[in-house]
Amino acid sequence: MERRHRAIGLTAAGRALYRAAGEALRLLRDAAADIRDEAHAKSVTVSCSVGFASLWLVPRLMDFRHIRPDVDIRIDANYRILETERECIELAVRHCPPQLAPEGSQRLLGEEVFPVCAPELLNKLGKPLSTPEDLRPQVLLHYGSDDAQFPSAS
Repeated sequence: MERRHRAIGLTAAGRALYRAAGEALRLLRDAAADIRDEAHAKSVTVSCSVGFASLWLVPRLMDFRHIRPDVDIRIDANYRILETERECIELAVRHCPPQLAPEGSQRLLGEEVFPVCAPELLNKLGKPLSTPEDLRPQVLLHYGSDDAQFPSAS
């Protein structure tokens, strides 16, 4: 360091060291980016619900591994709405009403909803189930998650 009147400055040796350190840091940053890009090129992170992962995705992974053994599949099972780019997620599968699906999303699967009950409930004395109207006084069980979030319709 050189002391000047009301200032401090680098010496010629300090300036040379500063330039060399800057170049070394740029080289390290570029090498780390290259390594990160190579790692991401061979891995795909899929974010989906626990149910979708366990009941649909995982049973099909072996078939995919036979087709693409070079790709590492990573599963992030959760119900959060994610910023896929910021969180380095290549694919997110979520259940939501069509009108709330984000722009650019694609429908993957539909669903069919129908009532089911224990066989003894069908012929229960005084409350047989023979028409849809007969379901009104029955208890409705619904699966949901407190973690599930839908984006707001804007």
